[in-house]
Amino acid sequence: MEEYLTVDKDYLRAFNQGYTLAKETGLKSELLENLKEEKLDALKINKSRLNVIKLGMQQYEFDKKLELAKQKDKSKTQEQKRDDRSKDKGR
Repeated sequence: MEEYLTVDKDYLRAFNQGYTLAKETGLKSELLENLKEEKLDALKINKSRLNVIKLGMQQYEFDKKLELAKQKDKSKTQEQKRDDRSKDKGR
C-alpha cells in the first residue's frame, strides 16, 4: 500500500510566498537572516513561518542556479558541435 505525504496548507503557502518573493523581487534568503525579533513582531510573522519563507526563497535560488548551469551546458554542447562541423569542413 502506498503512503501519501500531506503538507500543511500554511507551510505550503509560506513556502510558495518565499519562492515568489525571490522570483519577483530578486531578494536573497540571506536578507531574512538578519531580521531582528522586534521587526518580526512588527511584520506580525513568527520565526517558524519566516524559516519556511526562507526555504522557498532558497529553492528559487537553487532552481535559478540549476537553470543557468543547464543553459551553460547547452551552449557548450552547441559550441562543440559547431567546432566539430568546422573541423570536418576543413578536411
